[in-house]
Formats: sequence, structure tokens, C-alpha cells
Amino acid sequence: MVKGAAALLPPSYIYRMALIVGVGSMIVMCFVLRSNLGLGLAAVRDNERSAAACGVNVFRLKVYTFTISAAITGLAGAIYFLNMG
Repeated sequence: MVKGAAALLPPSYIYRMALIVGVGSMIVMCFVLRSNLGLGLAAVRDNERSAAACGVNVFRLKVYTFTISAAITGLAGAIYFLNMG
């Protein structure tokens, strides 16, 4: 008898979920990089002090970036859990 949640889901379903999450995260990253958030990220990447001097809220920018990356990583971890059981 097979135990776990993965026994209930066929591999094609898990593959489709992973594909949707992968494409969705690429779309989110394209929107982020083309927005004001992406412009702020580029400014902080180049020089954090001068970005802060120009009015970029560096702390808020870092929190947004951490939140987006944590959400994408959480989705990937959920799909990995479904795959491994």
C-alpha cells in the first residue's frame, strides 16, 4: 500500500502544476523588472547609498524582494513535496 499525498496525484498532473508555476514566476519577474520596483532594484544593485540618497526606500524594496522570492520558493517546495510525498 502506497502512503502519502503523491499516491493520489498522477505524474502528469504534477508536471503541469510545475510548468504553470514556472511560467507564472517568469511572468511575475518580467512585470517586476519592468516596474518601479525593478528600477529601484537596479539602483540598489548599482549603489545602495546613492539610491537611498535619491529617495529610494531601500528597506521597503528589500522586504518586497524577499516576499516575492519566498512566495515563489514556497510554491516550488509545495510541488516538490507533492512529487516526493
